[in-house]
Amino acid sequence: MTTENNSSPPVRESIWSISQRWRTVYFSLFVVQNAVGISLVCWNEIFRIVEDDAIQTVLNIIHQSGQTAVGFAGTTLTITEGARLIMVLGEQLDRWFKKREQERLNKAVAVARSEALSEVQRKWTEWNSRRIDAEAKGEPFDEPPPSFNSTASNGS
Repeated sequence: MTTENNSSPPVRESIWSISQRWRTVYFSLFVVQNAVGISLVCWNEIFRIVEDDAIQTVLNIIHQSGQTAVGFAGTTLTITEGARLIMVLGEQLDRWFKKREQERLNKAVAVARSEALSEVQRKWTEWNSRRIDAEAKGEPFDEPPPSFNSTASNGS
């Protein structure tokens, strides 16, 4: 399989479409599982007391090893895809928690602004009321208007 323009073979994806990131993990896990499985099959077939001759024992090992390999390919795929799914769900939960935290922060800021505005309006209303009272009594009113600076003390 070569391309017309290039003598190198084309890049072929895995038949199970295992992502590049997980291929090393997948094949490492598969090899370990398969080695253990085939070792158990060999041990079972060789040390089991039966009337089979050597050729029949070898054929049984080959037959059961094929079944073992297919089974472990499926379990390995399930394990690696399960791990990937857990990572995806973790990232989704992280985004959800951040969004929820931002919504709470926005709500807290809105409440704080509303309370601050109410406080400023209260100070100005009280100041204006004192100014009007002083003007009605004909008294001089030299109190400065409330400041927007939260550290300033207006006597209020």
